[in-house]
Amino acid sequence: MANHKPRGSIALNATPPAARATATPVVRSMRDKTVLRLLFGFILVSLFVFTSFASTQQPVWQWTGATQGEDRWWTAATLMDAYYGFLTFFVWVWFKERRWMPRVLWFVAIMLLGNMAMATYVLVQLARLRPDQPATAILTARNY
Repeated sequence: MANHKPRGSIALNATPPAARATATPVVRSMRDKTVLRLLFGFILVSLFVFTSFASTQQPVWQWTGATQGEDRWWTAATLMDAYYGFLTFFVWVWFKERRWMPRVLWFVAIMLLGNMAMATYVLVQLARLRPDQPATAILTARNY
């Protein structure tokens, strides 16, 4: 049990175990933070750029949904925003799930089913809690 991580520890461990053994916790933490900064920086900039472009094509208050051809920009911006939200939720799933297979299966489910898969994931996490654990434990406890 010397290599057992305490419940609630968070790290993006996409590195194979052999390579992980050589990385210090500080190096791993810095790498994880860099990956998250790049991901969420990209999401912020790309959403800002695309919604700015969509605003030049049509004011958002004139959007009527996907019923007219010129409305496609705000429809695309809305879908882009939704899928970035799904990706953001998946980052949490990545933290919680330690094994690759659940990560892959949940990614596919979230991208295909969106909020239905996300609600299912949260319900599964709540069902796994022991009676003495608070609901907040689902936020940081890792799945083994």
